[in-house]
Amino acid sequence: MSVELFIKGFYQCPPDVLFARASHFSDSIEGSGNLSRYKSLPAVQMQAGSSYATEFAILGLFNRNTGHIKIESLCESARTLESTEYRSNIRVSRHSIQIKATAAGSVWIDRIILDKGALPSFNARYARYVQLQRHKYRDAFKVETSLTTSYRSVLPTMPVFLPVD
Repeated sequence: MSVELFIKGFYQCPPDVLFARASHFSDSIEGSGNLSRYKSLPAVQMQAGSSYATEFAILGLFNRNTGHIKIESLCESARTLESTEYRSNIRVSRHSIQIKATAAGSVWIDRIILDKGALPSFNARYARYVQLQRHKYRDAFKVETSLTTSYRSVLPTMPVFLPVD
């Protein structure tokens, strides 16, 4: 089984400005603060089809393990980004970001499906907490979250999200 995490962050800035932040690793690195440390992850613009190796540590101390992040797709005109992350404590994590315009500015929608791996409830709640902190770092004026059990397959050979989504 896997866990599905939805997070919506509401912002007063234009969606293109927000997507520029979303598609750059420096936003994830800085937004995580001391909660998650990414060693050797470059603070660069993401490129579709590229893979990036990193060493990840919770609170900069615990669970130091290696993994990699693959950017499956990145579309600036649609303001969408899909990635897959592999680490030892979470076998596979699929992350989709979509940024849309609203009357007040923009909304950043995160959808994360993770194969729970070891310590399932801790990993899911920790992922939600880190994403909440990232939205606070970006000055979201409102954040909504939901965390549910998902019965869909999370395999490297499957599409990130199915067409019916």
